[in-house]
Amino acid sequence: MTKSRSCSAILACSLFLALCAPLKALACDTVDTATLKSTCVVMPVQGRPGVWFDLATADELRRLKLEVPELRLQVEKFSLIETRREAQVQALLEAGSLRREAAEMLKASIDASVKDAREARQEAADAREELAAWYRSPWLWGVTGAVLGGTLTAVLIAQ
Repeated sequence: MTKSRSCSAILACSLFLALCAPLKALACDTVDTATLKSTCVVMPVQGRPGVWFDLATADELRRLKLEVPELRLQVEKFSLIETRREAQVQALLEAGSLRREAAEMLKASIDASVKDAREARQEAADAREELAAWYRSPWLWGVTGAVLGGTLTAVLIAQ
């Protein structure tokens, strides 16, 4: 149970007690019908009819009446706090969702980069193999040129 709901329950109970007191006063005995076992007697004091309590009960009722406005303020405060917290929770949920999307996009970008790097390595390996091919060897062409040059020189001298 949240704090605002707890305060709401306390406020509801306090209001219930405050509203039920007049109903019980209607069910009270009058001075004429009161017996020794009567717990509630309506009697006039200084011309005003009412249910009169002992000092401890009257003090507690006065204290409860003073607490009701304070409890209302607390309920409003907790309600405002709860509204703010709900907004914070929504913001955090949205931030989490955005982070997941960003992580997915980053993962896709990394995967594409890894694929490009593999392709580039393969192309570099193919290029090295092409450069290292037997027909590109300078020794091969140097020896072939020397043999052909010597043979051509011998043929031209022999004529």
